[in-house]
Amino acid sequence: MCAPQGHEMLWSHRAWRHLADALAASGVPVLRFDYRGTGDSADLEPGADMFGGALADIAAAVAALRRQTHVTRVVLCGLRLGASLAALAAARGPEVSGVVMLAPVVNGRLYLRELRALHAGWRNSTIPELEVPPTPAGEQDVLSFRLSAATIAAIQAMRLDDVVPARRVLLLDAWPDAASPVAAMARQLGEAGVDVDVAPFAEYPEMMRSTEFADVPVEAWKHVADWVKSGTARQPEVSASAEAAPDSANSANSAN
Repeated sequence: MCAPQGHEMLWSHRAWRHLADALAASGVPVLRFDYRGTGDSADLEPGADMFGGALADIAAAVAALRRQTHVTRVVLCGLRLGASLAALAAARGPEVSGVVMLAPVVNGRLYLRELRALHAGWRNSTIPELEVPPTPAGEQDVLSFRLSAATIAAIQAMRLDDVVPARRVLLLDAWPDAASPVAAMARQLGEAGVDVDVAPFAEYPEMMRSTEFADVPVEAWKHVADWVKSGTARQPEVSASAEAAPDSANSANSAN
């Protein structure tokens, strides 16, 4: 499972654990982990590229899951920037049989703009009079998290327009409308021959909010579990879901 980053990781943590438990309860081996520089994992070097490190962590997670459970197929499941990381990791290899992308970030440049607006709104409404040290040149603060210049550059360059991550893809769209980039991505994947399913993520706003108010998106998680299991039914060998990286991280393992 490929978790989101920063405040989105914090806000969705309980819901993310519920999804891992639901998948494990359905008989799918699940690997949750912390990217390097997050949670219980080792720290990143100052100024390091978190984005590139996370891609390496996902590849390590897939290898560890295969080694520990002897599965023959792996599904990557990602939320927000974690969905983008899952797609890129799957496209680069090792081969995975499916990718679940939950409210994915399709355009990194627009995502960074969204984060800047969020941080400015929080500062202006919460602590406008508080004096804080200036953010180092080239870096970006987002609530209580800081993105390095290298991380910003990697996210800025990230586009999923031409990425074909796997033969099967599930997309849950948090903002479904005629201009939705997720809907456009679904069309492009379909034209590329991908077996793609797309559905609204109606519970997203209730999940992605401050931790004390965040809900678990029960219907969305059921949809994900059913989709993963349907792939297993079509392909009788054991399938698995990797949520994040292992060897470089302290991993929490939910597996049957």
